[in-house]
Amino acid sequence: MIPIPSPGMEPPRPSGCPSCAAAEAQCDRMAQQIRQLESALALEARARVAAAEMAHEAKLALDEALGSIQSLEARLEAEARTTRSLLSYLADLRFALGDDGRRMQDELLDYCRELRRNKDAIQAALGNGADEDAWRPGEHWADAAARKIRAARGAQCTR
Repeated sequence: MIPIPSPGMEPPRPSGCPSCAAAEAQCDRMAQQIRQLESALALEARARVAAAEMAHEAKLALDEALGSIQSLEARLEAEARTTRSLLSYLADLRFALGDDGRRMQDELLDYCRELRRNKDAIQAALGNGADEDAWRPGEHWADAAARKIRAARGAQCTR
């Protein structure tokens, strides 16, 4: 049985002819170049796939980082609101105590302790507020306390 060549395929020719030999050599060189180009294409395709995977992983990492940043920004804003609230509260306390921001923190605490001791001494002198006649009409409570303390000590008023 004689093999029938496939369409578009020529059976090999005898290689005795110089032009056929040159054509065969050229075909071999072209086939080698084609194999090299196919190898380069396959390598480039693998490189593109690897680059696409790296880009996808980088995007996922970036999305995660952005989520973390947004979370941290929200926490920072909440902390800033708390800090502003606490500073406002401290300013209100300073104003109520008559400090108006003149004292440093340690001095302010000492001042508050002294106010507490004075309050306790005044309440003790006034009988812890049980004396309903402690204040005279129009008299300031501090003046009434001083009057009661002087009276308790038996000292004369120098006013």
